[in-house]
Amino acid sequence: MSLAPILLALIAAEPSSGYRLKRRIDDELSPLWTAELSQIYPALERLRRAGYVSGRVHGPSRGPASRRYRATAAGRRELARWIAEPPRPPSLRDETLARLVLAAAIGERDSAAMAAYDRTLAEEVSRLRRRTGPPLALASRDAALAWLEGLRRWARARERRATGESPPPKSRYGPKRPRHPGKPERKAK
Repeated sequence: MSLAPILLALIAAEPSSGYRLKRRIDDELSPLWTAELSQIYPALERLRRAGYVSGRVHGPSRGPASRRYRATAAGRRELARWIAEPPRPPSLRDETLARLVLAAAIGERDSAAMAAYDRTLAEEVSRLRRRTGPPLALASRDAALAWLEGLRRWARARERRATGESPPPKSRYGPKRPRHPGKPERKAK
């Protein structure tokens, strides 16, 4: 997937400058998507040449001016087409994950590296759980949390298999919860 449709969606929601788009991507879409200004401005120019956005220069009497982009009618149609595309399988480009999988495949299992990966994932999960913001930030946070928690389950299961440890027991009914919050559980006879 390219950056252009993401920029188009952000611009359709709120006319923005390239710098503002960079801030929104960092604040609201990360870690699901990242982009540098060196990628954003050429993508904006391609969108402008395609007729999907128009730009107007705004600026102070001193200092650099900025171009504020708006989605055109053609851009909104293109955005609707992109949103309606059938979903594709996700791309898993995680260098550390690939390294751990390949190391295990060639018999070079490294428990310390697997434990460090799990800690790194746990820190990112903790950081994301503290994240607040507008609906886009919360939606991307929730999607990233689901992804990261799945990776953590994989890392812990992989390590248990490698060490011969048995997996934690699974409950057919999910985690045990008290029948009445705040009241102690009755003991079985």
